[in-house]
Amino acid sequence: MADTDPYFLGLDIGGTKLSASVILDNGEVLNLGYLPLTSLDQLGDSANRLLDSFSIQGAQRVGVAVAAWVSSRSKSPVFSPHRPELIRTDFVKLLGLEGPSRIVVDNDANCAAFSELDLLGDSTTAVVNFGTGIGMAIVQDGELLRGSEGFAGELGHCYAGGVVICECGARGCLESELRACFVTSADTLDVAQTKMSRYVELGAMGLSWVIRILNPREIVVGGGVPLFWENFVGDLIGALPSYIPASQSFTLPLVRPSLHKEYSGSVGAALMARSNLQ
Repeated sequence: MADTDPYFLGLDIGGTKLSASVILDNGEVLNLGYLPLTSLDQLGDSANRLLDSFSIQGAQRVGVAVAAWVSSRSKSPVFSPHRPELIRTDFVKLLGLEGPSRIVVDNDANCAAFSELDLLGDSTTAVVNFGTGIGMAIVQDGELLRGSEGFAGELGHCYAGGVVICECGARGCLESELRACFVTSADTLDVAQTKMSRYVELGAMGLSWVIRILNPREIVVGGGVPLFWENFVGDLIGALPSYIPASQSFTLPLVRPSLHKEYSGSVGAALMARSNLQ
C-alpha cells in the first residue's frame, strides 16, 4: 500500500512491548504485530519495523496509548509508575511528525475501551486490562468517563491489603500485589499454582470493587494476561461470587474477553486518531 492511501496509525506502549494497528479509511482494521520495547528511544525504529508497507509519516494521524495517567487538560502523560520517561517524552519529535495536530495521546485502558464502543450501548461498562500493571476505563452511555482531570479508573492503585511497595510509591496497591504473583521459570509447579490461584483471587476482588462502585452491565477483560492464560476470564467469573455476598440479590455483570485482545490499545488509539477525539 502506498503512503498516500488514507490510514490512521495506533501505537500501544506497554510496560514491556510495543504493538501497532492501522485503521484504513474504509474502517478495516489491520493488526501489525508487536515487539519488545525496552527504551522509548527505540519507539520510532520499532514502529517502522512493524509498519512494513506503511510508515509513521504516511499516516493521516497517529494515536498513542500509554501506560500512564494522562491529563485531560494538557493531553499528555503526567505520571507513570512503569515508564516514568513517558512524562518528558516529545512524541511529535520522537516519531518524526510534522506537528501536534497529527497525534493524540491517551491512557492505554481508555484506548482499549474506545476500541469497544460500538459494542457497548447506552449503559455502564468497565474495561479492565490485566498486564504488566492493571488499568481500568469506564464507559457511561457510550462516552469515556475521565473524571475531573482525566485519571478516573485507576483501579490498580487502590489498596488491596498487602505490604508490597508499589512502583507508584504506595504500599499494598492491587497492582503490586498482582505483580508479586507473576510466575517465574524458577517456580516449582506447586508454587506456580499457588501464585496463579492468588492472582485470580486478587483479580476477582478488584472486579468486585468495580461491581460495587459502578454497578456495570458489562466488564470487558483485556491486557496481556488473558493472552497467555487461556481460561483466565472463566477463572475470574468463577471466583467472583465469593467476593460479593449479595450476588444472589442482583444480576452480576457480563464478564467477557476484549474484542481486539492484545491489540485493544493500539486499535483504540488508531480509532481515537481517526475520530479527532482530542
